[in-house]
Amino acid sequence: MLTRFDGAVMVQSHKEMAHILGLKSNPFFSMIKNEGWYVSEAIKSIKNRFQQLKQEEHNNDTDLNFHPLNVGSLLNGSSKIARLNHGEYIGFSTGWLGLDLSEFMKGSSPFSGHAYTLHAVKEGDVTHFIYVNRGERHIADSTFHYLPSEQENGQLVIHEDDSNNIPTVMVFTVPNTEAESFANELISASFSIGIEGRQQMSRFLNQKRAEQLAHPEDEHVITANNLTRIITKKDQKTGNCTIANSNISWHFQLASDYMNQERQKGRVISFAQAYEATREEYKKMRRDDRVQAFIYLANDRESYLSKDAYFYNYLEALKKFQNKDQANQEIKHVDTLIEEAKKDEQTLINVIKPLVSEDFSINCQRYVDVLAERNKRMCQSFLMKHPNHAHADNIRFSMNQYPSYLWFAAEKARDQILEIAFKELPEHTQNHLVEKDSSLLKYATETVQNAFLSKDFNQYSLFASTDLKDKHPQKAYADEQCQGVTPDLIQSEISYQDFCVNTVRERKTDTNIMLAGSAAQKEARINNQIRALCSYAQRGDQANAKKAFESLCLTCCERRLKIPGRAKYSSDTQSVHWLMNKLSSDDRTVNTLRGILGIEPEQLKDKVDAIVARGNQQSAPGSVVSTQSRIDRNEQRYGVERRSMSEHSIELHNEFKAILESPDMIEPGRRLKPVYYPNVCDLLIAIRNNEDLSAIKEIASRGLDANKDRLEHNPASESAQLNNRITMFHAICHANSLEEALAHVKRKFPKYSLQSPDEVSASSPFQPEHRIK
Repeated sequence: MLTRFDGAVMVQSHKEMAHILGLKSNPFFSMIKNEGWYVSEAIKSIKNRFQQLKQEEHNNDTDLNFHPLNVGSLLNGSSKIARLNHGEYIGFSTGWLGLDLSEFMKGSSPFSGHAYTLHAVKEGDVTHFIYVNRGERHIADSTFHYLPSEQENGQLVIHEDDSNNIPTVMVFTVPNTEAESFANELISASFSIGIEGRQQMSRFLNQKRAEQLAHPEDEHVITANNLTRIITKKDQKTGNCTIANSNISWHFQLASDYMNQERQKGRVISFAQAYEATREEYKKMRRDDRVQAFIYLANDRESYLSKDAYFYNYLEALKKFQNKDQANQEIKHVDTLIEEAKKDEQTLINVIKPLVSEDFSINCQRYVDVLAERNKRMCQSFLMKHPNHAHADNIRFSMNQYPSYLWFAAEKARDQILEIAFKELPEHTQNHLVEKDSSLLKYATETVQNAFLSKDFNQYSLFASTDLKDKHPQKAYADEQCQGVTPDLIQSEISYQDFCVNTVRERKTDTNIMLAGSAAQKEARINNQIRALCSYAQRGDQANAKKAFESLCLTCCERRLKIPGRAKYSSDTQSVHWLMNKLSSDDRTVNTLRGILGIEPEQLKDKVDAIVARGNQQSAPGSVVSTQSRIDRNEQRYGVERRSMSEHSIELHNEFKAILESPDMIEPGRRLKPVYYPNVCDLLIAIRNNEDLSAIKEIASRGLDANKDRLEHNPASESAQLNNRITMFHAICHANSLEEALAHVKRKFPKYSLQSPDEVSASSPFQPEHRIK
C-alpha cells in the first residue's frame, strides 16, 4: 500500500487531479476546467509523482529522465541519445499547435494544442525510438491503415473512419551507428513551430514506416514490430494528452533501471524483457497515483461553486476505479483508496459523503440527465451522417438504454465503495446515517445491525444480513406479529429491494427554485418511509405496514412552503400524484403491497384524502392533538435535553444568536424564522440542545449546499448577507470545535460579539470531536 509518502502532498492542483483521473470536460458550471494543461507544468507533475511513487526495490536514486522538447533539445538532444549506455533511457514531450476557424466563429479561441511524446532506449548495439500519441493523431498515407476496435469494455463505440490515423505507439529500432542521425531527423520533425507541426511529423512517420514495410524480414524491423505490439496503448478518451502520453515514461524508466540492475548482476536482458518484468509495478504505481488524485478530489469539495460539477467529477472518478478493478481484479483501486483514506478520519468521511447524503438520488439524476442528453446528441449526429450504418439499430437501442446503464453504473460504484468503507466509520456515525437511510444497514457492522434489529426487527429486516436475522433473539417475537397473513401476499426480499432501488430513481418533488432547498430532504424522507413500508410488507407485518403507509402519505402531502393560516397537508402536491401513480400500477410487487394494506386502486384517492383531513385536523392550531404534541416536543427539547446543557453551551448559543440575528446575516425586512432561514434556525436549535459536533456540522453542510445552490440557480439572489451565511457555514464545517468556528465568525463580525474571540477559545471546555462536513 501507500507508505513511502505518508503525510506528503503529492497531487497539488485541480488540473493535476483531473488529468491523472482522466476526467472529461465537466458539463456543469465550473470555474476550473478538467481538460487542457501546459506541457511544462505537466512534466513537473510527472517527475514529482514518479519520485514519490517508485518502489524501494527499484530505488537506485535514478530520476525520471523526461524533459520538454525545446531549443536545447534541438541542439544537443541527438547527442544525448547517442551517448546513452546499455539500458539507459531518455524521453521528451512535444506537440503541435492547431487552428480551427469554426471555433473562432463560435466565439472561442481558434487555437488548440496537442501533446505527444518521444522516447529512446539503448539495448546493446541498437537504439529503440518510441513514438507515443494516444490522442489526436498524425495523418497516415495509404501505405498502412489502422482501424480501432468496434468494442470497448463490452460497449458498442462509435468511431468515425480512422483508417488514415497513425497508431498510438510506433517503435523504430536502428543500429547505434545510425542513432544520432535518426535522432536528428526525429527531433527536427517534431520541433516545429506553428500549425505545420502535425503535417511535418506525419511526413516523417510515414517515411519511416514505409521503409519498415519495404524490409519486413529485417531483424531490426521485426524487433520494432514486436515492441510496438507489446507497448501499444488504448486511445486517449479525454483531453488530458499532456499526462496520457507522458505516464508511459514511468514504465520506460522502470524498465531502464531494471536492465541496469540486472547488468550489475552480470545478466544482460532485452528492453522487451525488462518492460514485461516491470509491468505489474507500473500498474501499481498508476493505481497509487489515481488514489492520491481521488483523495485530493474528495477533500476539495469547497472549491466548487456547483455541487453538480463536483458530483460529476466525483462519480466519473469512482466509475473509473470500478472499471479498472473489473479489468484487473488484482490491482484493487477501491480497496487501496479506502485503506489510504482510513489514515485520516475526515478524508474517509469525505470519500463516502456524496454516496450517503440525502440528495444522492437527485444529484445522480442530474448527472444521468446531462450525460444521456450528450450521448443522445452524439448518436443522432452520427446517424444523420450514416443513416444506413450496419449498427444503426444497435446505436438507437443503446441510446435509449443509456440512462438505465448510467444509473446502474452509479449504483454499482456506490455499492462497491460502501461495502468496504461504511463499516470503517465510527458506529455512532453509522447509526446516524442508517436512521436517515435504512438501506445503508447492509453495509454496517454487526453491532449496528443487531442494534437496529432489536429496535424494530420488521422495519429493518429487509436490509440486514440474513445470517444476523436468523440468529437474532427478536426474530421469534417478530414472527408472531406476522401470523395470519396469506402466503400469497409475501413477496421475496429481492423483489422489495429492487422496488426500493427503482423508487429512489424517481423524482417525487417539483423543481420550483424557491423550494429547491427542501426537495432533497423531502425525497430522502419519502424514500426511507418507502423502505420501512416495504420491509414491514415483506415480513407480513400488516399493522405496522398500515402505520408506515399513513406516515408516507403525510410526508407526501406536506407542503414545503409554509404559509400562515394555510393547511399543513394537501392531496394536490407532486409527491402525492407520484404516490398515487406508483401504487396504481399493475406491477406484481405493488399488487402484493396493496394486498398487505388492504387497499384497491380505486380506493387510493379516498384513502389519501382521509389521511390528509385527519392530519390537518390534528395539526390545526389549538387542537387537542396539536397542543399535546407541542407540549411533548417542548418537554423533550427543554425538559429532557436541557438537562445536559451547561452554562458554556448557553453562552455559545447566545453568541451565535446575536450574530445570526444581525443585519449582516439577515436580509432587510426579514426576521430569523424557519420559513426564511431553515438551516440557520436548525443550527441554533442544535447548539442550544448541546448536540455533538458531527450533527452541527451536518446542518452547516446542508446550509452551505442550500445557499450555494441558490446562488447557482438564481445569481440575482446574491447579497452580502447570503455570502456572510456561506462564510459562517463554511467556518463551522472546517472547525475542530464549535468554539473554533465561533472565534472565526466573531473575527468577521466583531461588532455583534458578546465576548472577544480569544475569550471564547480560552473558555472552551470541549475537545475536538468527530468531524463531518
